[in-house]
Amino acid sequence: LAECEFMAQTGNPALREASAKVGVAQGNALQVGMLPNPTFITSSPQWTGSISQYNWILGQDFVTAHKLQLNRSVAYRSVEQAQLEFTRTRYEVLTNVRKAFYTAAAAQRRVEVLQELMGISGQSRDVGQKLLQAGETNRADAVQLEIEYERANVAHANSQVTVAAAYMQ
Repeated sequence: LAECEFMAQTGNPALREASAKVGVAQGNALQVGMLPNPTFITSSPQWTGSISQYNWILGQDFVTAHKLQLNRSVAYRSVEQAQLEFTRTRYEVLTNVRKAFYTAAAAQRRVEVLQELMGISGQSRDVGQKLLQAGETNRADAVQLEIEYERANVAHANSQVTVAAAYMQ
């Protein structure tokens, strides 16, 4: 179970996606609280010899009234939500792995029990055949024991397919 949980936690794409969303939210929270970058623009509307014009513009936005702190607070809430979503996804994945693991374990135990049942019903069938040959029982009882053996055989074959499917899951 521990190996299956480890494989699920390291390789599940849903967990990787949720982790990436946490990283995006953290990056956004960092960026939201920073001052805007200054802008620098150059242009030259006229290119005619000695009367050419060149323009340079340097600009900066000023944010007032603690808006950056408020924006950062909102962004940190988004980070918390992304972390909670990651935790929910992680528990969901682990729950699915555990359910599949115990389903496979139960199916394996069913195969073992049906193997024992096949042995017992095979012995009963053989005894019923011997009793029929000796004239100690009727044909209906011997046929009933044969049917029970075949039923156990079919159930065993079905359970082996179920185990294979559970292991794949």
